[in-house]
Amino acid sequence: MSSSDSIALYIRAPRSLKPSTRSSNPNFVFLANSKMKSLTSVAAVLICFFQISLLPICHCGRVSPPMDVNLIEETCRNTPKPKLCVDSLYSVPQSASADVKGLAHIMNDVVLRTKAQEVHTKIDLLIKQGTRPQSLLTCAQTYSLIINDKIKAVNEGLKDDQPLKAEQAMDDTVSLLNDCNTGLEHSLPGTPLIGMNTNVADLATVTKAIVKQLP
Repeated sequence: MSSSDSIALYIRAPRSLKPSTRSSNPNFVFLANSKMKSLTSVAAVLICFFQISLLPICHCGRVSPPMDVNLIEETCRNTPKPKLCVDSLYSVPQSASADVKGLAHIMNDVVLRTKAQEVHTKIDLLIKQGTRPQSLLTCAQTYSLIINDKIKAVNEGLKDDQPLKAEQAMDDTVSLLNDCNTGLEHSLPGTPLIGMNTNVADLATVTKAIVKQLP
């Protein structure tokens, strides 16, 4: 073997350079494009979220007008129960723009009616549970009369500019509740209904006092 042949044995032919299968593979190109689109979409969402977070907060709810505190407090100051009057009217948003007649209507048809219905419901529940002394049955009838007749009479008196009619209806309400309590004190002494009745009577007294302030 010649020396040139020996040298040839130690020389390896270089590997053929093949083009990358990744770049030429259509599936790989599709996946790469999909990933890029996904990253672009995520980036867009993050950018939008960041921009929105920089916007000022907008309270789009309806803004209630401020209450006429002076009128409410001045009106309630001329009632036998100023704190009860103020607390009751503040609890009703419609008091915000009401005049004195409006405050009288709210005290009667919203506050007084709601409390009277609550006590009436309590009495009915006791009766259904078997507590049936005559005094409790009488009180149930009393509240039916107050809700369906006396409160209605006040509304009519305010509507027709007949304040005396409204005042008399509240006097009747107080008298009826006092009679109710007298019966309960004998048949159910210590019952919470006595305090509830007194509270409703106080609201009737306040209602009358507001009505009396009408010109």
